[in-house]
Amino acid sequence: MNATRVSVRAGRRPGMLLTIALLLSALMPCARGADIVATLTGTIAAGWDNFPLFNVGPEVPRVKGQRDLKGQAFNLVYRFDDGKGMATPPTQCAGSGSGILLGGQPLPASAVLTIGNVSFTFGTHLRNVKASAWRSVASNCSQSEIDFEVDEGVSPGNNVVGVRLKPANGGRPLTQNPDWRAPLTITGFDWDYSGFAITNGDYRHMANGTFDLKSLTVARK
Repeated sequence: MNATRVSVRAGRRPGMLLTIALLLSALMPCARGADIVATLTGTIAAGWDNFPLFNVGPEVPRVKGQRDLKGQAFNLVYRFDDGKGMATPPTQCAGSGSGILLGGQPLPASAVLTIGNVSFTFGTHLRNVKASAWRSVASNCSQSEIDFEVDEGVSPGNNVVGVRLKPANGGRPLTQNPDWRAPLTITGFDWDYSGFAITNGDYRHMANGTFDLKSLTVARK
């Protein structure tokens, strides 16, 4: 495994629109003010750590200092201040989804990934930081989906952690409440483009992996 691609769609946001939205976020704050906390659990489907940062997993044969993260349990906690940033309504039919975009330093959002006994916080190490959350429901113009992402730095030397959840086998929707802040506890879903990459600005050293997600809880703190 040479690299892990993490590319999570959050709110219908092509790159240029995301940049513009983040520049406008200070002028268009969200009306509410609370911490929205999303907690995800699961195991690493595939990944490796050549810092090593997490100090778990067997060493990779013939690669000094590199650890195999496959099968390691993880806990991932996103925290968003929904009183800051810019709300992202759906671009097609009204009421089908909602989300938020946040940027700047200090970032009014974070993501803490814990593997073994070590935690890494995304959004505090590098410049060019941004975060997003998105939820949409199944309708005639949208699909049931939940996304979270925190990204910092510039690729390929960036730190990023993102998840995108979708119904299992195209079946029952994740939820029919389009408010991304609404409390929710779910299991038994599918996912794609979900994982993390940590370089701390040096792409020659990396910990990365893809997630086998098991559960999601969203709560208002």
